Amino acid sequence: MVAELHSLAVAQCPFAIEYPAGVLDQIRLAVVEAFFAIPRGGLEIGGVLFGRYRDGLLRIEAFRMLECEHAAGPSFTLSEADHVRLRDLLSSAAAEGLQPVGWFRSRTRSEIALWSADATLHDAYFREPWQVVLVLRPEVTRPTRASFFVRVDGLLGVNSSLGEFVVKPWDGSTASPVPDPVPERHPEGQVGNLPHDLPHVPEMKFLTATPEPRTFSRVLWVIALFVGLTGAGLAAHQYLEVKTPVPESLSLEILDRGGQLQLSWNHGARPVRTARQAKLEITDGPARFSTDLEAAELQKGSFYYARRTGRVDIHLAVIEPNGRSTDEYASYVGPLPVASPNYIMNFKPN
Repeated sequence: MVAELHSLAVAQCPFAIEYPAGVLDQIRLAVVEAFFAIPRGGLEIGGVLFGRYRDGLLRIEAFRMLECEHAAGPSFTLSEADHVRLRDLLSSAAAEGLQPVGWFRSRTRSEIALWSADATLHDAYFREPWQVVLVLRPEVTRPTRASFFVRVDGLLGVNSSLGEFVVKPWDGSTASPVPDPVPERHPEGQVGNLPHDLPHVPEMKFLTATPEPRTFSRVLWVIALFVGLTGAGLAAHQYLEVKTPVPESLSLEILDRGGQLQLSWNHGARPVRTARQAKLEITDGPARFSTDLEAAELQKGSFYYARRTGRVDIHLAVIEPNGRSTDEYASYVGPLPVASPNYIMNFKPN
């Protein structure tokens, strides 16, 4: 099936962006699947975009997922092990002749935006001025939205968005679970509106694998084994009464209200309902503060803080009676209002 190409060109971006609809739809499918993987916001995921750039045109041709261990919770926050995997992914792709043109991530618990951690990751691994970030926002009752972010005057920040758009399902997505990464070729030897002398891009390899054909007897054997294991598992569960706790997200979010940050979390989450106490840590530019929250304060589900700088990092740790800690992190990046009020809460400096 011929690839359907989409183009994006805005005045604030010095180059145009072109991508096959099938590639973006494959990313959308992965994002939506992770969104419904766990309740209350799902998992956030990300990966690397590959393609080529020449003469003011950025062409996205394929992607590879980055495995994230979600050590800090369901958000797409990379641990040290995740950074190692990202470096390995980029190295192996370079050995195959693939060119990274940016990266993507989903955001499931806030609107489409870039946080300071995103800018730090971009500056560390994607330093070319034409490399982009694609942020996708899946929802339950509305289509998935997305936005490209680019460097403006050399910086990646709150004003870097090229505008939101809806990622529509591709008509050819039902034909194959993985879109064909080989670009469309015109009779003149050109690809889209790119010059014909661009180097050939090798076929992209995705993580999704096509199952090999199985014989009928093998299928019956697998079904019998599955039924036997399922019955044994149910019997063992009923006998031992094993109850495995499922981690529950705090859904920590930040909203700016004229310089006042409203920190909110899910007061109905099990760790909050059963908490003995909690600790809130705030890093506001060079200053760092912390305060202890009693159970009653925690169950209110919100906290207000007057920021003094353009970057604030939040760490909420909820301690349960058994000593188990549930930690979530959030960051806010944005310009200060014209008049910033004084602090409205008293904190204990660390």
